[in-house]
Amino acid sequence: MRNDHRRGAVAIITNPRGDLLPHLRDDIPAVCWSGYWSRPGRREEPRKT
Repeated sequence: MRNDHRRGAVAIITNPRGDLLPHLRDDIPAVCWSGYWSRPGRREEPRKT
């Protein structure tokens, strides 16, 4: 059986007024969706042995 599940985390950050505070992704061609605004988050890295 194949395990296609990926683990990750996303944070929704607000200021005291309740405004959403996104982050601007690095403007590097190798970065997926570079130069776009997004929610802070990260997928789980493979475990190193």
